[in-house]
Amino acid sequence: MHSEKDSNERSRKLSLSSATPKDISKELKLWNQVCNDLLNLYNLHKEAEAVIQKTNKYHEKISLKPELLNPKVAKKLIESYNRVIEKATKEQKETTKTKDNLEILITLLNAQDTGIEHKRKKRKIDKYAGSSKSKTHDNKQYKPLPPGNLVVVKPPGQDWLLATVLQYFSDKNKYEVEDIEDDEDKPGIKKRYIFPVKCVLEIPSDDNKRPYFPIGHEVLSLYPNSSCFYKATIIKTPNENKNSSNGEPAYIVRFEDDDEAEREVPVNRVLDMPPKMKLKEDK
Repeated sequence: MHSEKDSNERSRKLSLSSATPKDISKELKLWNQVCNDLLNLYNLHKEAEAVIQKTNKYHEKISLKPELLNPKVAKKLIESYNRVIEKATKEQKETTKTKDNLEILITLLNAQDTGIEHKRKKRKIDKYAGSSKSKTHDNKQYKPLPPGNLVVVKPPGQDWLLATVLQYFSDKNKYEVEDIEDDEDKPGIKKRYIFPVKCVLEIPSDDNKRPYFPIGHEVLSLYPNSSCFYKATIIKTPNENKNSSNGEPAYIVRFEDDDEAEREVPVNRVLDMPPKMKLKEDK
């Protein structure tokens, strides 16, 4: 039977006071960033809309008078198509960036709403640091993740944690990443780490790149209201969990050492088990 300490092992310590000015400042800064992102997204959408309208006018003229379609008009039409593609690509990137910032902000606000400190509880440490791929990347073919991309990493002696990419060192095939939470000992400062590519787990922003996990599959999942990832087992798939709490696709998972509790986790916070963790279980 689990003790009270074990059952609370994953929770953060209850805060006896309200949010500090630094906490509020951090969230306001992120909120301002989200507002700016939304404004940029709106402007990009308006620009794309104007280009599409111009392209449609070309089509209308040509459909009414096919004889107008000559090499010069065809060239303008192709240029217009390319501008539409360019605007759509920029809009997609800005949408992904805005979505990621909103998710980070929601995570921070949820932690405060439940009266929980932004401080990680230490659990038993897995001495095996996982890797996202078992073989070394070919630098010439490898396409690095852009700055700001969300990833999961495991600093020595710590749990798997959520971080953002700062930069990629092509000469060393390594990433510099930053913890999304402040350092416990230095409020207002986030820890930075250097990891080889193989030790950085990408959180896919594209739904088409996100794998589907069946019931019983072992995964690395974000623990609710935290920024730490732990081993879990799929109990329900998004198709079976049709009444998710926020209407977004989510898995129902069961974490290790969590009193058999079943918890809901968004699909973009559930990753496949790193190969070295799988090898450890097979031994």
